[in-house]
Amino acid sequence: MIEKALRLLDACCEAYDSFQTPKDGHTFCNFAVDHILMRMGYDDMKNSDGTPMLANQMVDFMTRSLDWEEVRMDEAQNLANVGEVVVAGKAEEGHGHVVVVRPGTAEHSGKWGPVPKCCNVGAHSWIGRGVNYAFGGDVKPTFWRLKKEGI
Repeated sequence: MIEKALRLLDACCEAYDSFQTPKDGHTFCNFAVDHILMRMGYDDMKNSDGTPMLANQMVDFMTRSLDWEEVRMDEAQNLANVGEVVVAGKAEEGHGHVVVVRPGTAEHSGKWGPVPKCCNVGAHSWIGRGVNYAFGGDVKPTFWRLKKEGI
């Protein structure tokens, strides 16, 4: 399983390198998440034109898809540490946000307790801070584990 976790971490680093710089004032969390998913063998979160779904669409898709199952935030770090793909997301009016939990050590949030580390592309981008920094406010994101066989 360590090989799968290293592959996940490598995919997170690639996505960060490729998408963390804003283009025309915009950042693309959905492109980063899609890149990581593709590197991990999953390519089903695309629009009909082949572009990645928007963050709100990804959240809706994971909520409805049999390929994904909701997991608790306190499970997410351990799942990523064995190479399982875990996406955290929150739909919001306008644009939501999605991140991938990366292998590492959970850190403590004063508001949420232990939180998993994530690869975040947005107004601020990083590959090793807690999800609490990626999602503001009191409402925690939802976490989904990719359960599709062969990934």
